[in-house]
Amino acid sequence: MFPLICAVVVILIPACVIRLLPARRKLRHQVRFIRETLAGDGRFENRRVIASLSTLPNRINNLKPTIRSLLRQTRPPDEIILAVPEFSIREERPYIVPEYLLRLPRVRILRSRRDWGPATKFIPVIQQELAAGGGNTLIM
Repeated sequence: MFPLICAVVVILIPACVIRLLPARRKLRHQVRFIRETLAGDGRFENRRVIASLSTLPNRINNLKPTIRSLLRQTRPPDEIILAVPEFSIREERPYIVPEYLLRLPRVRILRSRRDWGPATKFIPVIQQELAAGGGNTLIM
């Protein structure tokens, strides 16, 4: 019985190790990306940084603390884009943008004809940046 257990262990341990290698490689890649891109190692200091947000019609009035926090960061974004579609499919009603959002510094409202769901914060912003030649912009 003991030789059988040893044989199973000898076979299973390498199989488990081989299976875990891609996950560790992916994690190392993600950590390296964060260090190089987001930690400010000097190579990306001159990049334009955009904070892109989306919300729902019933939450649009609650954005003031979030935007204020973004503007108070050590490295605030160059621009904060609030991407909102004309009509919310999820809530089945139009977006009404409050006046205070229109007056906040560095905040731009980007109206989208289509509601992309959670991807609304990225798809219209990326499309607009690429059309304007901003391929080196960091969008978060």
